[in-house]
Amino acid sequence: MDKEQYIKEHGKLGRELLDTLDGNLEDAIKAMEANYLGCYKSVADYAEQYINSYGADIPDFLNPYIDFDGLGWDMVDDCIVIEFIKGEVYIFDF
Repeated sequence: MDKEQYIKEHGKLGRELLDTLDGNLEDAIKAMEANYLGCYKSVADYAEQYINSYGADIPDFLNPYIDFDGLGWDMVDDCIVIEFIKGEVYIFDF
């Protein structure tokens, strides 16, 4: 697969990922196939979903006291985060 085919297959996300990885097609393919964590509304949404997926049942009354945004940014510190528009955040564990 060449860069043109990759971008055709993955669209704007593929193009942005390639740019983020300095045009390294091999790394972009690996990231898309093996390191893609998903699309979320925000990094805070990612953190909250991650915690809930592990069965951490946080009572609703505690949610206002948890800094999911700060936690989310800490969680993606070693990740690639691509945001096109508010509410569309793509995360790759790299």
